[in-house]
Amino acid sequence: MLTQVRDRFEYQDKPEGEGVYKAQLYYSKGGMNYFNYKDEPRGIYFGISVVKIERSNGMVIESFMMFQNKGLKTFVLPLERKSAPRLAKMAALIGPKVAEIVELFKTDQNAAFNRLHEVLHPAGNGVLGIQTA
Repeated sequence: MLTQVRDRFEYQDKPEGEGVYKAQLYYSKGGMNYFNYKDEPRGIYFGISVVKIERSNGMVIESFMMFQNKGLKTFVLPLERKSAPRLAKMAALIGPKVAEIVELFKTDQNAAFNRLHEVLHPAGNGVLGIQTA
């Protein structure tokens, strides 16, 4: 299940250590992505990355390796402005399947992407109950 952390929703397959698979659902203002030089649209994104989480002296330290060829980021819903209710609706839609999607991602990134697409677009329809305007 996705848990709200500040202005995003997150899921981790384990609480700490190396090789923690972390899924996030979040709003992005879009614009130039300086890692791939593509212009990204405003809206809600879903991503999975592999991180290392350490706990020390009451602090949580999260690190990741850049350009690790082990990640997923996909545009989910266009939004001109940040909308907490719409983000929460998307979290409610994806949340029950996020553990399944992350487990698929561990062995087959394409299968994970396809499963996410099935959750968002059942029977080829648009995203359930979410208006884009």
